[in-house]
Amino acid sequence: MHNRKVVAPSNALALENAPIPETWSALLVPRLILPLAVLLGGNLLHSMNVLITATLLPNIVADIGGSNLMSWPTTAFVAASIIAATGTAVASEAIGTRRTFCVGAIIYATGSVLCALAPSIVLIIGGRFVQGLAAGSCRL
Repeated sequence: MHNRKVVAPSNALALENAPIPETWSALLVPRLILPLAVLLGGNLLHSMNVLITATLLPNIVADIGGSNLMSWPTTAFVAASIIAATGTAVASEAIGTRRTFCVGAIIYATGSVLCALAPSIVLIIGGRFVQGLAAGSCRL
């Protein structure tokens, strides 16, 4: 066994001796409310997107055809999200998280418009892929 001494970080004592707020409102610093709301909105957008797509995809496929490709819009979204996860981290380091989030939101909206105007299931798959590329940056 190695005898190593565990050293606490320098700010550990400061955190240990920090005053505990009396109410939750003391934790809501005004300059943090808007960024927190934006991040929560991004998470809500992603969750609603998954629920809406899963619910409406059978009806969409019934209207425009392509039942043999019905699982591909969801697969394209998930695959693109996985691919984009690393790129989002690199972009956040290079240009900042705020810009990455904003660019991702614009790309996500573009994918949504592409899906809304798609006359075929193939274009819906493409739109979902574009949405998946942007989904990682909206969930920083």
